[in-house]
Amino acid sequence: MVVLGINSNHANASACFIEDGKILYAMEEERINRIKNSAGFPSESIRLGLKYLNLKLEDINHVAVNINPFAAFFEKIKFTIKNISSINEKFLKFSKSLNKLNIKNELYKLNDNKKFNFKLHFIEHHISHISSAFHVSGFEKSLGISIDGSGDFTSTAIGICDGNEINILKRIYYPHSLGIFYTSLTKYLGFNNYGDEYKVMGLSSYGTAKLVSKLSSLIDIKNNGEFKLNIKYFTHHKNMDFISIFNKEVKINNIIDEIKLESLIGIKHRLKNEKVTEMHKDLAYATQYIYEKAFFNILNYHQKKTKLDTLCLAGGCANNSSANGKILENTNFKDLFIQPASTDAGGALGAALVVDKKINKNSKKFLMKNIYLGNSFSQKEIKKTLDANKSLFNTKNFKLYQNLSNESIIDKVIEEITCKKIIAIFRDRIEWGSRSLGNRSIIGDPRLDNMREILNSKIKLREDFRPFAPSILLDKVSEWFEVGNKNTFPFMMEVKKVKLNKKALIPAVTHVDGTGRLQTVSENENIFYYNLIKKFYAKTGIPILLNTSFNENEPIVLTPQEAISTFLRTKIDGLILQDNLILKKT
Repeated sequence: MVVLGINSNHANASACFIEDGKILYAMEEERINRIKNSAGFPSESIRLGLKYLNLKLEDINHVAVNINPFAAFFEKIKFTIKNISSINEKFLKFSKSLNKLNIKNELYKLNDNKKFNFKLHFIEHHISHISSAFHVSGFEKSLGISIDGSGDFTSTAIGICDGNEINILKRIYYPHSLGIFYTSLTKYLGFNNYGDEYKVMGLSSYGTAKLVSKLSSLIDIKNNGEFKLNIKYFTHHKNMDFISIFNKEVKINNIIDEIKLESLIGIKHRLKNEKVTEMHKDLAYATQYIYEKAFFNILNYHQKKTKLDTLCLAGGCANNSSANGKILENTNFKDLFIQPASTDAGGALGAALVVDKKINKNSKKFLMKNIYLGNSFSQKEIKKTLDANKSLFNTKNFKLYQNLSNESIIDKVIEEITCKKIIAIFRDRIEWGSRSLGNRSIIGDPRLDNMREILNSKIKLREDFRPFAPSILLDKVSEWFEVGNKNTFPFMMEVKKVKLNKKALIPAVTHVDGTGRLQTVSENENIFYYNLIKKFYAKTGIPILLNTSFNENEPIVLTPQEAISTFLRTKIDGLILQDNLILKKT
C-alpha cells in the first residue's frame, strides 16, 4: 500500500511516498523549480517521485495532506468576529482556506485529467509535524512538540505519542506564536526573505544582553508552559495574510508595528543592505534569548507534567539549532529526535505516516538514520551530461578524471583540500530537508583561519557572521565537542560547544561563541563521505571537514547539469560527480 504525502499551498511545498511504514522517496519542490522555499502544489515533486520509483498515480492508494481546514473551527470563528470587521473579508479568508480542498483536481491534472481511485485524507497541520518526528524516531513513547508560525490556526501543539497514536494535550492558537515573534524581528533586522531566521540565530552570538529587558515586553511567558504575544506591537492579527504567495514565491508582509517597536527599543528598522551594527547584534541576541526562554518554559513544564523523558520536535522553529543543542542540558529529557525537514516540507511526511499507521496493520516502525531520500542519477545520465560539456572540459583549464574508484577520488580530493582547495560533492541520492550531509555538499579544510572568507568570496556570497558546519567521524565526536551522554547528531540540527583545547585547531567551523552545528558521519549511513573524512584524519589528525550546502544563493543543486553549472560559474576548485572528478587548473 502506497501513501502519497503532500505539503501544498504552504511554503516548502513537498511530496513523499510511503509504503508499509518505509519512506521510499521525499522531495521539496524548490529543488526542481529552483524557487527558494517554493509554495503552491508540489506537482513536479510528485512527477519526479513517480518516475524515480517507477510508479503511476493509479498505484497510489491514499493521499495525505498536512492541513485540515476545519481544525480549530470555533477558535477561527471567535477570532474572526473579534478582529475582522468586514463581513466580506471574513468570507474571503474562509474561502481561501477551503480552496485547499482542490487537491483532487490538481492530482487529476497530473494524470492527463483522468480520474483515478484514491482516498484523500486531511491531517491537522501540527499533528503532521509531530508525526514526522515521532514515527521515524524509534521511540515507543514520547512527548511530541510542534512549534512554528501558524498552521490550522495553531502555532504550538504538545502531545503524548504512544505506539501509533498522537494525543494532543495542549494547543496555543493564533495570533500568539513564537515563530511569528522570531520572524517579525528577523524582518525588522533587515533579513526580508522567507526562512532568513537562521541569519538572526548566527548573528545573535555576537550580541550582548542590553536589549533583553526592553524586548521582553513583546511576550508574556506564563508559568503553565504557555505564552502570549503583546499584540499591540504586532499587526498580523489585523491582517491574517502576513505571508503571501505570488508565482510560487513566498513573501513576508508586515508583521510588527515598527513605530511602536522603535519607540520601545530605540533602534530603527534596518534596511536590507544597511550595515549591521552592534545594536543589531544586541537585538539578535535578545531575540534568541527570549525565544529560548519561552521554548524551554514549554519543554520543562510539559516534561514535568507528563514525566516523559524522550522528546520529538518538529515545526519550523525546530530549525533553531542553537536552542536545540541546549535541550538535554536544560531539561530532564534523556533523549530527543528532531525531524531534519522540520519546516512545512516535513508535514507531507508526517501526514503520510499518520495515514499509514491508521489504515495499515502491517506498517513497520521506521527509524530515520539518514535523509538521502531524493533522486540519484545513473552513470549513463552523468556520462551524457559530461559529454555535453566535453568541449569545455577538454581545454587546458580543466582536468577530467572519469570512472575512478572511490579510493582514487578520495586520495585526489584530500590532496586538493589540504592545499586549501574547495571541492563540491555530487553523489548518490539528494538529501531531504534543508541540510546537505555529504551528497550535495561543498567541503573544505576546517583548520584554515580564513576559510570562511575564502568560501564567501569564491562561492557563497553570504554574510560574514554566518558559521559553517563541521562534519565529524561519529566515533570522534566526544573528543572534540561537549556532547554529554549523546553522541549521534546525523542531521546537523543541534549546535554544541567545541572543547576548549580543540577550538584553535578548527577555526573555520568554530563560531564566535565557541560552538559548531554538528553532523556526525557513520560508516553505515554514508560510506564514501565517512572514508573521505577518515582519510583527511589520517593525513592531518583532524577527524572533521567543513561542510556547507552545494548551492550559490539558490536551492541545493539537484541535477548533474546544475552541479556543473554551479561549479563553472563559481570559484569552486573541484567537483566530484559520482565516479568522476573535475579539477580546475591554477
